[in-house]
Amino acid sequence: MQRSWKSVPHIGASPGGGCSPLRTHLGATSAVLLAVSIMMVLSSCGNFDLTGHGWRSDPKYGRLQVQEIEQLRQLTRCLDAYSDARGGFPAALDAIGPAGTWCANADVVEDRLPLFSVQYRPGSHGRKGLATSYLVDLRSRGFRSIHMRSDETGVQYSFVGGKAMSHPDLLSDYLTVEIAIAAERYCSSHPSSGYPATIAELGLSDASGEAAASLRAGRLDGTRYTYSPGERGQDGRVTRYRLEVRPIRYGHPSVESYLVTSDRIVWATDQDRTAGPGDTRMVWEEKRFQGIPPCGSAPR
Repeated sequence: MQRSWKSVPHIGASPGGGCSPLRTHLGATSAVLLAVSIMMVLSSCGNFDLTGHGWRSDPKYGRLQVQEIEQLRQLTRCLDAYSDARGGFPAALDAIGPAGTWCANADVVEDRLPLFSVQYRPGSHGRKGLATSYLVDLRSRGFRSIHMRSDETGVQYSFVGGKAMSHPDLLSDYLTVEIAIAAERYCSSHPSSGYPATIAELGLSDASGEAAASLRAGRLDGTRYTYSPGERGQDGRVTRYRLEVRPIRYGHPSVESYLVTSDRIVWATDQDRTAGPGDTRMVWEEKRFQGIPPCGSAPR
């Protein structure tokens, strides 16, 4: 797997509360997609100017833009929760708003966002009368055209020049190791218990909280993150774990899967299966574990 790298803001712990660098691979159309992806996923580092693809001098306006774009991720998370509980997606967004599960923001459900319009389109109905798929479109109001979309896999798209470009591959490999690093640091700071029981215990954070909330639920931008701790030993410590990362729908658009274990080895494959020994070893990502103390004195 050939990669090129840039630095962008990221999800994770930042001791000073500022921005940290994210090294992530970009495709041929990366320049435009990177700008949109920063808006979608991240960031506490500045204020985005959606009207000119640069930075805006009005901090309040810039924050509002980022907050509203993050509503697309919140909708995805709320629709996922609804489907998990009921076996399908609702006919209208009312079902996840104040009149329903109270998950989504009322301004989003009722299409009252100042800067963006929200359109929800459920797909065909299954046996339970609920939709088996959906599309959510976020379109700018009254300024330079911005069009974003999400579907039932949670993939985030941006439409640039009429062409849909997806976000997941910009982040999934980096976040895989970011979660593993957080697990290693957790173990180092909790020597009596070892590795955490769930991703939720890691304290991952981002500017709006939406990306971290999605990660805690195990799904983010069309990718599923499955963290499995090992069994507790007689001393009560968890000394092993594995983190499996797979596209929710292979080829839509991502094809890459990852596996990280407590051995601090990162495996990757572009085949439709779980990665493992014998696949590509991402040694450039493994270097990010350097400087983190070993997880206690238990055998690794």
